[in-house]
Amino acid sequence: MSISNVRLYARPGCHLCEVVEELLEELLGELQLADGHKAEAAASFERVLIVYPNRRLALEGLKAAKAAP
Repeated sequence: MSISNVRLYARPGCHLCEVVEELLEELLGELQLADGHKAEAAASFERVLIVYPNRRLALEGLKAAKAAP
């Protein structure tokens, strides 16, 4: 299971589009983590946490991505 390239075309200023984009980033992190790409997963979760600093799922994903192998 992997995603090589996903593009989301959002209208500027569309709040719903921004929310969906961040949730897709979180999903991408989950998929990268499942594939064993911990560095990429950590980067995805960190991008989510910039916008949503205390998002539980992103925090848990980041913790799992940074855990020892």
